[in-house]
Amino acid sequence: MDSKNDSTKVDPIYRLLSLCARAQGHPAFHAQLKQQVSVFTAWEELPAQAEANGMSGLLLYHLQNAGVFIPQEIERTLKALHLRCRAYNQIHERALIEILSLFNQAGIQPLLLKGLALAYLYYPDPALRPVGDIDLLLKKEDFLPALSLLNGTKFDIQLPSSASKRLPKSLTVYARQDGIDRHWCMKD
Repeated sequence: MDSKNDSTKVDPIYRLLSLCARAQGHPAFHAQLKQQVSVFTAWEELPAQAEANGMSGLLLYHLQNAGVFIPQEIERTLKALHLRCRAYNQIHERALIEILSLFNQAGIQPLLLKGLALAYLYYPDPALRPVGDIDLLLKKEDFLPALSLLNGTKFDIQLPSSASKRLPKSLTVYARQDGIDRHWCMKD
């Protein structure tokens, strides 16, 4: 049987990434990780694949906690990617604090979903969970007041077309912060 066509054979990079796709480690996990890395040779491709899958910080975290040898250049690259993720998360966090402050003053209580919520609830370091946007769930009656509040701020709201008689299910809000274009999504 040709091993190149063997669908049961898993790419070593994805095997390593899937093993590290967890917030916390434990001794048995560390032993398994050490064993897997002992035969791992695809170091050069690893940082790009980890970043493409949103796992560069988490991968570095688990490799370091397991006491695994990481080639110096790969470790340096993973650390840089982790620092970039931390900076992006901090931008999102500051925007969220501004939005929540505005909403709180108006008595609007959104529910924070996904990214930042998971980062702070389940990860030992929030920068281990990349965040690309902020998802807020709003009560239907709070949707238009929330729009009005954000409309007078630095956030650029892309309103639905005036031809539409119905409120959209979600709305994307844009802001340029710290020289980086970011967007957030509000859902009713």
